[in-house]
Amino acid sequence: MRACFSFIGVFILLLITGCNKDGLSLNRPNDTPGNIAAVATFNLIPGSTSVVGRLGAASLYTLTGSFDFGRYAAYKNFLPGTNKLEVESFFDNKERKQLVQNISLTAGRAYSLFLYEDKEVGSLLTEDNIILPREGYAKVRFVHMGKSLSPLSLYIGNEDKPLFANIAFKGVSDFKEISTHNTGPLEFKAASGSNTVLLTIEPQNLISREIYSVLVIGDLESNLPNEKLQAKIVIHSR
Repeated sequence: MRACFSFIGVFILLLITGCNKDGLSLNRPNDTPGNIAAVATFNLIPGSTSVVGRLGAASLYTLTGSFDFGRYAAYKNFLPGTNKLEVESFFDNKERKQLVQNISLTAGRAYSLFLYEDKEVGSLLTEDNIILPREGYAKVRFVHMGKSLSPLSLYIGNEDKPLFANIAFKGVSDFKEISTHNTGPLEFKAASGSNTVLLTIEPQNLISREIYSVLVIGDLESNLPNEKLQAKIVIHSR
């Protein structure tokens, strides 16, 4: 039952999530117990209708419905150490693609696992700085998984200076704190210096002390709804 303890208290976590045979499914990254690692998973494989996977002896995620392209699975606890990652992705044309590799986790740390495709299905594991931001601020990072797309910079509204600059394909920025009063649209431009806005996310009402990932996903060379280039924002506590 040690896996059922957390930094915010066992009773709150039991009420929200409970325990199961695969460990404790976390709703907030700061609930990570000190003797376990937490992993959030992003399915960024264009065209995939579902992904199933295991990390060590446990299911990779706990979700209702299919884990299709663009979906996010919130932090879930796993045993630290070297774990075997096994992933199988499914597509409308009945094709299946598999990924098998080992990943290493450290106790007391939180991670994001990004599943993507670049000729073959691959994964990128990042360690997440999940310390909550100050009151009146949100924490944001930029994830570039736009296949066939050059490096990008992310701007807020009409700011001259990018919030994140020159992020290449398969690049993940560090988190930055921004004021929740920054309500302009999020604009993605080529890092080469062009003023052309390639993608836009409408103005967001950022929540104080929340953590976000802003993502560019899909394939520049496809117009299919479940493959095309798009931008989205993910709230880590949901």
